[in-house]
Amino acid sequence: EKEDDSNYHTKFVGAVANLRARNYSIKEVETAKVKMIVGRIVPAIATTTAMVTGAACLEVYKLAQSSKDSAEFRNAFINLALPLWIFSEPAVPRETQSRSHINDPSKSFVTKPSNFTSWTKIALEGSKSIKDIVKHIESTYAVTLDSLTVGPIQLYERNGENPQVGEALQKVYFERRPELEASSTHHLLINVVATDNAKKIQAKFPKFKYTWS
Repeated sequence: EKEDDSNYHTKFVGAVANLRARNYSIKEVETAKVKMIVGRIVPAIATTTAMVTGAACLEVYKLAQSSKDSAEFRNAFINLALPLWIFSEPAVPRETQSRSHINDPSKSFVTKPSNFTSWTKIALEGSKSIKDIVKHIESTYAVTLDSLTVGPIQLYERNGENPQVGEALQKVYFERRPELEASSTHHLLINVVATDNAKKIQAKFPKFKYTWS
C-alpha cells in the first residue's frame, strides 16, 4: 500500500531499488519519486511478465477444476515485441531407460525403476538414520550403494569414513548446512549412486523424496 507510510512498504521498495541501482551506477531516487513510479500501474500491466502470469493462471484454473488429461494443458511461447503467441500441448517427459554398450561397458547402466522420468520420485517416509536408508535401498533394489548426497552435501561414501552414519539423515544434513533453518522443510531430495549386484554395472535411480514428519 503506497499511500500508507506507517507500513514502510514504499520505503522498503525504494531502499532495495536504490541498492540495486547503486550496484550498476544508476541514478538513485527519493521516496516521493518511488511513490510516483509505483503509482504508474498501466505500464506494468502491458508487459511480458503480466502476460506470462495470465497464461500460468489459466493452467492453475485447470488444476483447480481437477483436470488430469495432459491434452487440456498448454505450453505458452510469448513475445510481445513481435507480437507472437504460440500455445502447444505439453510434450511427454523423456524417459530414462536402461542402456547396454557392448564395446564400452562403462557406459552401460540399468534403471531402477525402469523407464523413469525427471518427475519420478521414490518415497522414503519416516525419520531414518543414514545407515537405515542405505540398508533399505540396497536390500530393496539389489544394489550396492556407492554414495548418497543431498544437494552439495555428501552424506555417505562406501569407501570413505562415515562417522555419523548411525544418526538421522536430516540431523546430519542440517548440521552441515548451518545457514539453513531445520524447521523450514520436512523433506529432502536424495541422490544416490549405486552398482547393480547382478549385472555389475551402474544402477540409475530417480531422486528419493525423504519425508520425516
